[in-house]
Amino acid sequence: LLQYFTYWNPGAEDPFHYREAPINLAGRRSPAFELVREMNAELQKRADIFFGCEVESVYHVGDSIPEGTTALPALPLHFQKLDTQGKGALVSTLKNNGCRYVVLQNTSLKHSLELQIETDGKLLLCRRDGSRVPASKYGPLFVLTVGDVLIFECADETTN
Repeated sequence: LLQYFTYWNPGAEDPFHYREAPINLAGRRSPAFELVREMNAELQKRADIFFGCEVESVYHVGDSIPEGTTALPALPLHFQKLDTQGKGALVSTLKNNGCRYVVLQNTSLKHSLELQIETDGKLLLCRRDGSRVPASKYGPLFVLTVGDVLIFECADETTN
């Protein structure tokens, strides 16, 4: 599990008992350092999606909806199928710079998530490198590792 909120390990005296920060107690890079570096690079490549965005909705899907959250009432625009085989996922919609986005996140801390997704052909998949490709180029199966996300852009939608 990544503790992204701290860079230096504050030490054993800290009441939260940090285990591994990107910079360890000896002042050297830990295994978490590369993970944080890669994650920062990915976030920078997708900054146009997240920086200044407006969150429109946040829902959950799966057989067990976390307490205090809301189940997805209907499929997002342009989705014809979104099946997690009962496993938990977060479904969020954002808007930014005249585009709408659907973000799907695996909420499991232990297991990968297989998603079956069918769309009407009007979505772009926003890849880790920041590029966009038609989602229709992919088959219906997507696999998300622990905490990972898929981001789709509604190519024909504008915000007014």
